[in-house]
Amino acid sequence: MKPKKLFRRNTKLKNKAGEVSRQNANKKPSDSNIDKLIKEKAVLETLINTTPEAIVQTTTEGIIERINEQFIKEFGYSREETLGKNIDDLIVPPELRNEGISFTKRTANNEKIVTNTYRISKDGNKIYVTLT
Repeated sequence: MKPKKLFRRNTKLKNKAGEVSRQNANKKPSDSNIDKLIKEKAVLETLINTTPEAIVQTTTEGIIERINEQFIKEFGYSREETLGKNIDDLIVPPELRNEGISFTKRTANNEKIVTNTYRISKDGNKIYVTLT
Protein backbone atom coordinates (compact mmCIF):
# COMPACT_ATOMS: atom_id res chain seq x y z
CA MET A 1 0.00 0.00 0.00
CA LYS A 2 1.33 3.41 -0.98
CA PRO A 3 2.11 5.65 2.03
CA LYS A 4 -0.16 8.63 2.47
CA LYS A 5 1.33 12.07 2.13
CA LEU A 6 1.11 14.28 5.18
CA PHE A 7 0.49 17.96 4.78
CA ARG A 8 1.27 20.68 7.25
CA ARG A 9 -1.42 23.28 7.16
CA ASN A 10 -1.38 26.75 8.63
CA THR A 11 -4.58 28.66 9.16
CA LYS A 12 -5.19 32.35 9.53
CA LEU A 13 -6.94 33.33 12.73
CA LYS A 14 -7.95 36.69 14.13
CA ASN A 15 -6.94 37.38 17.69
CA LYS A 16 -9.10 39.32 20.15
CA ALA A 17 -7.82 42.62 18.78
CA GLY A 18 -8.92 41.61 15.28
CA GLU A 19 -5.38 41.18 14.03
CA VAL A 20 -4.61 38.26 11.77
CA SER A 21 -2.29 35.74 13.33
CA ARG A 22 -1.09 32.36 12.13
CA GLN A 23 -1.49 29.17 14.08
CA ASN A 24 -0.28 25.75 13.11
CA ALA A 25 -3.38 23.58 12.61
CA ASN A 26 -1.36 20.39 13.05
CA LYS A 27 0.14 21.09 16.47
CA LYS A 28 2.03 18.28 18.13
CA PRO A 29 -0.27 16.53 20.61
CA SER A 30 0.46 17.02 24.28
CA ASP A 31 1.92 14.23 26.40
CA SER A 32 -1.42 13.79 28.18
CA ASN A 33 -3.19 13.33 24.82
CA ILE A 34 -0.57 10.81 23.74
CA ASP A 35 -0.99 8.89 27.00
CA LYS A 36 -4.76 8.90 26.52
CA LEU A 37 -4.42 7.56 22.97
CA ILE A 38 -2.02 4.82 24.11
CA LYS A 39 -4.49 3.72 26.80
CA GLU A 40 -7.42 3.77 24.35
CA LYS A 41 -5.42 1.70 21.86
CA ALA A 42 -4.56 -0.85 24.56
CA VAL A 43 -8.24 -1.17 25.52
CA LEU A 44 -9.24 -1.61 21.87
CA GLU A 45 -6.53 -4.25 21.32
CA THR A 46 -7.73 -6.14 24.40
CA LEU A 47 -11.34 -6.04 23.19
CA ILE A 48 -10.40 -7.28 19.72
CA ASN A 49 -8.24 -10.11 21.03
CA THR A 50 -10.58 -11.32 23.79
CA THR A 51 -13.93 -11.13 22.03
CA PRO A 52 -15.57 -14.49 21.30
CA GLU A 53 -16.12 -13.42 17.67
CA ALA A 54 -13.64 -13.88 14.84
CA ILE A 55 -12.47 -10.45 13.65
CA VAL A 56 -10.59 -9.67 10.45
CA GLN A 57 -9.38 -6.20 9.46
CA THR A 58 -8.72 -5.74 5.75
CA THR A 59 -7.81 -3.01 3.32
CA THR A 60 -10.47 -1.76 0.90
CA GLU A 61 -9.11 -4.35 -1.56
CA GLY A 62 -9.68 -7.19 0.91
CA ILE A 63 -6.04 -7.68 1.92
CA ILE A 64 -5.83 -8.93 5.51
CA GLU A 65 -4.08 -6.52 7.87
CA ARG A 66 -5.10 -8.02 11.23
CA ILE A 67 -6.86 -11.06 12.66
CA ASN A 68 -7.75 -11.80 16.25
CA GLU A 69 -7.19 -14.92 18.35
CA GLN A 70 -10.72 -16.20 17.74
CA PHE A 71 -10.17 -16.10 13.96
CA ILE A 72 -7.04 -18.21 14.45
CA LYS A 73 -9.00 -20.74 16.55
CA GLU A 74 -12.03 -20.94 14.25
CA PHE A 75 -10.34 -20.94 10.86
CA GLY A 76 -7.08 -22.71 11.73
CA TYR A 77 -4.75 -20.20 10.06
CA SER A 78 -1.81 -18.56 11.80
CA ARG A 79 -1.20 -14.82 11.53
CA GLU A 80 1.72 -15.51 9.19
CA GLU A 81 -0.55 -17.48 6.85
CA THR A 82 -3.13 -14.69 6.63
CA LEU A 83 -1.44 -11.30 6.79
CA GLY A 84 -1.08 -9.81 3.32
CA LYS A 85 -3.46 -12.36 1.75
CA ASN A 86 -6.82 -11.62 0.17
CA ILE A 87 -9.70 -12.60 2.48
CA ASP A 88 -11.82 -13.77 -0.46
CA ASP A 89 -9.05 -16.06 -1.72
CA LEU A 90 -8.42 -17.47 1.74
CA ILE A 91 -11.80 -18.38 3.25
CA VAL A 92 -14.54 -17.84 0.65
CA PRO A 93 -15.62 -21.11 -1.01
CA PRO A 94 -15.72 -21.17 -4.84
CA GLU A 95 -19.52 -21.34 -4.94
CA LEU A 96 -19.73 -18.09 -2.90
CA ARG A 97 -16.92 -16.23 -4.66
CA ASN A 98 -19.22 -13.54 -6.11
CA GLU A 99 -20.81 -13.00 -2.68
CA GLY A 100 -17.38 -12.55 -1.09
CA ILE A 101 -16.18 -10.10 -3.71
CA SER A 102 -19.44 -8.15 -3.47
CA PHE A 103 -19.17 -7.96 0.33
CA THR A 104 -15.58 -6.71 0.10
CA LYS A 105 -16.54 -3.99 -2.41
CA ARG A 106 -19.61 -2.91 -0.46
CA THR A 107 -17.77 -2.65 2.84
CA ALA A 108 -14.98 -0.70 1.11
CA ASN A 109 -17.69 1.85 0.26
CA ASN A 110 -18.72 1.96 3.96
CA GLU A 111 -22.02 0.26 3.20
CA LYS A 112 -23.57 -1.25 6.32
CA ILE A 113 -24.19 -4.96 5.75
CA VAL A 114 -25.34 -7.82 7.96
CA THR A 115 -25.64 -11.22 6.30
CA ASN A 116 -25.55 -14.84 7.38
CA THR A 117 -23.44 -17.15 5.24
CA TYR A 118 -20.56 -19.59 5.57
CA ARG A 119 -16.86 -19.62 4.94
CA ILE A 120 -14.28 -22.42 4.77
CA SER A 121 -11.62 -23.13 7.40
CA LYS A 122 -8.06 -24.18 6.58
CA ASP A 123 -9.01 -27.85 6.96
CA GLY A 124 -12.04 -27.48 4.64
CA ASN A 125 -14.85 -27.33 7.21
CA LYS A 126 -17.80 -24.99 6.76
CA ILE A 127 -17.90 -22.20 9.34
CA TYR A 128 -21.27 -20.45 9.57
CA VAL A 129 -20.76 -16.73 10.09
CA THR A 130 -22.58 -13.44 10.29
CA LEU A 131 -20.72 -10.88 8.21
CA THR A 132 -20.95 -7.29 9.40
